[in-house]
Amino acid sequence: MLHYYRHPSVVSLVATLMLTLLFVPHIWSLVYPSQPDVFVKSYQAKYENELPSKTMLMVEPRIHPLLNYVLRNFHGNMPMDWSITIVHSRQNKKQVKRALSKLDGRIVKSIEFLPENIQAHEYNKMFLTYDFWELISEEHVLVFQTDTVLCSNSPYNIEHFVKYDYIGCAIGPHYGESSTYWWYPEAFYGCGGLSLRNNKFQKKCIHDHPDKSDWPEDKFFGWCLHQNQKNMPENAEVLQKFCNQERLDLPGLGIHKFWDSGYESAPSSTKKMFDFCPEVFALRPHAVFEPAYKDTSDPNALFNRTEWRLHQKSPYSEMRVHGLPPIVGCPECTCSKRTDKRRKEGDK
Repeated sequence: MLHYYRHPSVVSLVATLMLTLLFVPHIWSLVYPSQPDVFVKSYQAKYENELPSKTMLMVEPRIHPLLNYVLRNFHGNMPMDWSITIVHSRQNKKQVKRALSKLDGRIVKSIEFLPENIQAHEYNKMFLTYDFWELISEEHVLVFQTDTVLCSNSPYNIEHFVKYDYIGCAIGPHYGESSTYWWYPEAFYGCGGLSLRNNKFQKKCIHDHPDKSDWPEDKFFGWCLHQNQKNMPENAEVLQKFCNQERLDLPGLGIHKFWDSGYESAPSSTKKMFDFCPEVFALRPHAVFEPAYKDTSDPNALFNRTEWRLHQKSPYSEMRVHGLPPIVGCPECTCSKRTDKRRKEGDK
């Protein structure tokens, strides 16, 4: 046997195999230098034709303390035939992959595509780039951010809204061409922080209207939707049923950045929002000490600013002592039973 392993032909074969293993990855990177780093969990080639046509998309370059919480919230409240895609940077690559690895049974993808210090205007410009949406193969895309949650108490689910080419978060009664919201004078169909989009529609809009590439992206897609006059949300109530921002008009599916401009100058419905959707509490725990938490036309009369400053960074345990809303689905907790029930019902 010793002489067999020393045979010249065997030695030559082993050397060839070793050189191949050593240099093939390098050659591959030269041939395909621009391919993003894509990690897919729970996927095998033989199931290629069964990959979802719907995905939840987060674009996040930062190491963010709420990433795990928000991912678990969406994982727990969305049907399992929706994948999750995160576009990230090298900086938060480990956090993203670690978080995705905990979403049992869900097809997930991470795409390393972003610089570490991307600015808001660069984020916006990227969303108006055809090549960016080419990275996303799915037809229906639910865009969400680390300042969004889905509400397990909502009577609505995502399937109520997939027929629309674009729908975002409501801001009160503002809607369509008649919107009086100053940021959207052309047409308003919802803010983009939590929004559902048809990818084909988006790419066609970008291709057909390159002159609008400096617009806010949600304003642009809302304007394009209005030009097409197809697959549009019918009224402001539909937007409110999908998502609310700044205030709670109807018990919608999701909430985005309820502390946006105008929020602190109540009258507001922040307390009502917390009661209906306690999942939102983790996004801004100190909101219970802010003026808008008081449902009154004169919040300052009932608001102790000194107490707010002292407690706005209070730990969750201290807030519970004060009798504040319980944290549902907190980062240290598992998903609630009603959340698991919703996810299973969505799979039927």
